[in-house]
Amino acid sequence: MKKLNIGINGFGRIGRSIFRNIEDDVNLNIVRINDINPDINNMAYTINYDSTYGRSKNVYSTFESSLIHKETSFCALVSHESQIHKADWEGVDILIDASGISSNVTYSKEIKNVKKIITTHCHPDVDFTMVLGANEMDYEHSVHNHISSSICDATAIAPVIKLLNSSFGI
Repeated sequence: MKKLNIGINGFGRIGRSIFRNIEDDVNLNIVRINDINPDINNMAYTINYDSTYGRSKNVYSTFESSLIHKETSFCALVSHESQIHKADWEGVDILIDASGISSNVTYSKEIKNVKKIITTHCHPDVDFTMVLGANEMDYEHSVHNHISSSICDATAIAPVIKLLNSSFGI
């Protein structure tokens, strides 16, 4: 099976958490990262030494405009565009927008050659808003190409409301 190439837009708390969760996944390959932080060395430092999650098991460094891990030959190109559609996402299968910025960018028109886009926030240009524990069974891979993970409030309360509704009716 071919690895899926992942791009991450926004390398703050959520983007770094996503990075850590998929960095060793044998089916996923992080190939591009875009963040407004112009200091790539600081980006490497914050993934290596996270104040919430602790030290990374892998130690990342930088080389020119790439975040690298020498022992595993990991290499992700890093850019610093303030607008997601201006970053180069060539070779990316799935783009995860963890910037938290709901812009007026029409992803389907302005970001080319990306198969799927997942936003970690609400965005007006989505095919499907997924709330795990509530409606993930309604996701259709062949139909939904821009998925939003909703907002944290909905993600927290929706499974509880679904359970209450199915048990007692609301």
